[in-house]
Amino acid sequence: MQLNARVEDAIPVAAGDAIPAVGARGEALIPLPSPRTTLVAIVAIALLFFGASVAYIATDGDSDLLARLDTGGEANLPTWFASALWASAALLAFSMGEAARRLGDALDRRWTLLGALFALLSIDEAAQLHEETVGPLMDSVESVTGLDGAAAKLIAVAVIGAVLAALAIWLWPWLRSLSSRLRLRLLLAGAIFVSGSLGLEVISRLADSSTAEYLSPLEELCEMVGVGLLVATLLPAARGVLARTGPDGV
Repeated sequence: MQLNARVEDAIPVAAGDAIPAVGARGEALIPLPSPRTTLVAIVAIALLFFGASVAYIATDGDSDLLARLDTGGEANLPTWFASALWASAALLAFSMGEAARRLGDALDRRWTLLGALFALLSIDEAAQLHEETVGPLMDSVESVTGLDGAAAKLIAVAVIGAVLAALAIWLWPWLRSLSSRLRLRLLLAGAIFVSGSLGLEVISRLADSSTAEYLSPLEELCEMVGVGLLVATLLPAARGVLARTGPDGV
């Protein structure tokens, strides 16, 4: 039996249905929230951070309270919220990878790889690891091409985009093995995230400074909504992982 068939069976009939978590013999554990409720809550919080960030920029950073909600800041509430979202996605992906392994699915490693990638992104949000990689990448671009400033940044973004495209091509057989509903939602989540993290990044490099600073909160909003949709998409699949018919079953 393939994992995608089991996942499809596990998705609630109605999008707003609660997702109960059950133990090895069917006993109730901690109920999981519905995908719809989860997504609405995440989007609402993301919009709150977006509004606070815009207000923070408009007031020239003159509010300590708004600074704690500014998506452009570090070690504040938006940072930890984004890190928690990625951590949740990682746990769900790891669960799917374990379920795929138990079912003998040849593509189970794709879920595990995604879980590792999501975990890395969670750590990056909290520790700002990309600051230690983007800078050296830009230095390499400058030394090879002789370009600097915005041009070097755009080339660095293009290199990152090429790596993501190669990863997407490698994952395509796995994506095709999933149900159409699950596949489309995963692709939509990825498209929303990339449109913010790369698309708006490129636009901000081309815009004037006064416009670019307002694009940053919009970029972070797209990223949070994209990850939120990812988590809401994987929650129904997690129901199938958590539903056990016996101590050794999946």
